[in-house]
Amino acid sequence: MATPTPNFDKWLNWVSAGDEQKKKRILAALYMILTNRYEWQLFLEITGEGGTGKSVFNHLAKILAGGDDNTAALSLKDLESPIMRCGLIDKTLCYSPDQESYIGDGGVLRSITGGDSVSFRPLYRSAFKDIVKAIFLITGNSPIIFKEQKGGTSRRRVIFQFNKVVNESNKDYKLKDKLEREAGGIVRLLLDAFPEPMAAKQLLEEQKASEEAIKVKEESDHILQFAKYFEAREIINGLTLGSSRKDGAHRTALHSSYLYFCDRMGIINPLQRNRFRQAFEHALKERGSLQPLRTRIKDGINVTNIYYIDMINTLRDWDN
Repeated sequence: MATPTPNFDKWLNWVSAGDEQKKKRILAALYMILTNRYEWQLFLEITGEGGTGKSVFNHLAKILAGGDDNTAALSLKDLESPIMRCGLIDKTLCYSPDQESYIGDGGVLRSITGGDSVSFRPLYRSAFKDIVKAIFLITGNSPIIFKEQKGGTSRRRVIFQFNKVVNESNKDYKLKDKLEREAGGIVRLLLDAFPEPMAAKQLLEEQKASEEAIKVKEESDHILQFAKYFEAREIINGLTLGSSRKDGAHRTALHSSYLYFCDRMGIINPLQRNRFRQAFEHALKERGSLQPLRTRIKDGINVTNIYYIDMINTLRDWDN
């Protein structure tokens, strides 16, 4: 007979806002931590305001990973140091609680979660390289900004947003202790929920591409936000690739449209055309486009297969 987990159940229902699909995906994330499925090459990012349940998720993760002996707390900045990341040796969970604003390409995180060996420089020992067999968990009030356009980090990034802030009158300051007492029941619940491990991985893949995750990424990626107004079609007879700033050019040229968007949104340093194209191609993939960006020469001009979804309403949104 399963051990009751009333406090865990209440917390799970709160952070998922009663959404059954999100609840299953959060369980899948906890299962990945419990069973140390580092070979899935995914990492978790929990974002949201203070008081929404992120610290409780961290605490649960530590319990499921086996406590302090099996876990290490490192910021993304620490992770870039061969000395600091020595703390990862023989750990099964690395967590970054209250991760401060970070802007970088995430290269080390990408290498580690991709199964590549990374260098370590311990004190009083020779430097060496090894593979880290740990799950990575990042929590913070705002999403991480990864400045790389090839998608290597994004393919591994599973984002959950916790939106509901617990009122002061409803806070349970003994919740973490209660969850520790329910640990056995939580472990049983997770193992029973996923007799087939790949079912958990599939749920995390779905979360990675979910509308919730895309919205979080849009907060720190203006190209991803821009791309939602367009669609790639099979027929290559859409916007040109042009960069003209002439009146009306934003109606007919993709990069001109992007520059117009940046003007309206107050984005100071828009991408030059070549970098923009690469970033836009990646944004299309992120948004699940069935067609990639393609071009052909028409009357000496590069024409794309990119079209406004609704130009009139899009431009009205931007102008307002």
